[in-house]
Amino acid sequence: MKNVNLPIFRFKPTMVIDITYLCIYSCHYCRWGSKNTEGRVHKSLESILASSKDLELIGTKRIVLSGGEPLLHPEINTIVSYYSKIVEEVVLISNGWLATEKKILELLSLGLTGVAFSLDSNLSSILQSNRAMSELQIERSLSNFEKISQSRINGEINLELGVISVITSRNCSVEAVLELLNWAQGNRLDYVKFNQIFDDGYVGKHSPHLLLNEGHASAIEEIEHSIASLPKVISTNSPNFWNTIAKTLRGSKLDGGSCGIAGNNAILYHGKYNFCAWMDTHYIGEMNNINEESILTSE
Repeated sequence: MKNVNLPIFRFKPTMVIDITYLCIYSCHYCRWGSKNTEGRVHKSLESILASSKDLELIGTKRIVLSGGEPLLHPEINTIVSYYSKIVEEVVLISNGWLATEKKILELLSLGLTGVAFSLDSNLSSILQSNRAMSELQIERSLSNFEKISQSRINGEINLELGVISVITSRNCSVEAVLELLNWAQGNRLDYVKFNQIFDDGYVGKHSPHLLLNEGHASAIEEIEHSIASLPKVISTNSPNFWNTIAKTLRGSKLDGGSCGIAGNNAILYHGKYNFCAWMDTHYIGEMNNINEESILTSE
């Protein structure tokens, strides 16, 4: 095994961009896996290629390509290449089906700097319950992820690697969270970022059993205490993130500043910039039509 200094994950002012709403999988909690959902299309380059001027005004140093499954976009190479020339880091979130080592190497040559595995668990039972993944899908996704991480451990590739996990009723436990953290640590990943399941109208109708309710608040607090006592081996959500979830489940107003690991995210959504996907009041402006005043007002 070669000695290699794995990259240290650094949070920078980030712009999240949904580049497609098509997906191969049919996750129970995601509308983009259903063929009955309107708007399941690839986004046009005009609506997702932000100008260098806009990104400079907002202060963006890092682009995260999301979806849907970003690797399905027919112009993914063009998108990665474009952003690699104007920001420091370009990361994509993938469910793993198309994230072969060959494809990731191709994107690395175009300027990709990281991959976030969209993975609620490394356990088949949870993946089947949360995401309706078949055994073939589970095997292929985990295999692709592990091959990429092993190549990085061997010093053959150099990129940031992490996990994005959605917390539902099925993995809302200390055991499930620690299992995923241990799997990520075993694969020498840089971070695990947890997101609370969010009902945008789809999951409440199709899979309400996955939603969290007041009865899960105690389990969330147990996770909070466990996270607080863990050695700082892998970057993950702060205890305050879990505390915020517990409070909202008991009826408190959402604290937008505790939605994730970092508080410096913005999004590009339907040609418009926002600081928070859940709060309309944090609207910055439309592409090519923002200025310092509009940004300060939003902040």
